[in-house]
Amino acid sequence: MIVGNTLGNLINFIAQKYWVFHRQNRAKMQASRYIIFMIMNAAINYAIILSLEKYLQITPYIGQFIAGLFFWVWNFIWYKYWVFEKVKKG
Repeated sequence: MIVGNTLGNLINFIAQKYWVFHRQNRAKMQASRYIIFMIMNAAINYAIILSLEKYLQITPYIGQFIAGLFFWVWNFIWYKYWVFEKVKKG
């Protein structure tokens, strides 16, 4: 499981960096931010699923789907403006 998650995150980082946002520089800073962001996302995901189950009696399976919809928008915004931010020229 750890190897699979690590490999999946590595592939996701590379795809986001080069294919989605076309960022060729600052790899160390972006990788550091990406790792911090992934840890933060794991905690938020756990909190969303736990809260939905505890307060709304939504099963974790449905809760994960709801959290996925949230992260669909959340991740794009954070990737674009923080993790892979554009370097200002000038």
